[in-house]
Amino acid sequence: MDLVVPLTGITADMRPQVGGKATALASTLAAGLQVPPGVCVTTRAYRRFVGQTGLEEKLAMEIHRKAAADMRWEEMWDASLRIAHLFRITPIPDDLRRDLVRGLREFCADRTLAVRS
Repeated sequence: MDLVVPLTGITADMRPQVGGKATALASTLAAGLQVPPGVCVTTRAYRRFVGQTGLEEKLAMEIHRKAAADMRWEEMWDASLRIAHLFRITPIPDDLRRDLVRGLREFCADRTLAVRS
């Protein structure tokens, strides 16, 4: 599976790789309803990112620091802030950036691009 998949190429069985929102948009489009053109960055891209950067281990450490059932809300809040910070400060590896840019260029070329989670 590619790192970037157009909505027109998404099928229901791809939900684990593209998520529920992209699957729903693709099925809405396939039903003939109006949906803006779009693409989905797949979980393969995410896995490459966390694997290549060492984030996978850092995230596991944060997640397994303490059982969620034993955490106060302040501890959960602090953990979420630390995790968000890790994502903000970790650069995308050059090879992954290049592959993502290539996939996005195939779709949007010179058009303006909006990003949603």
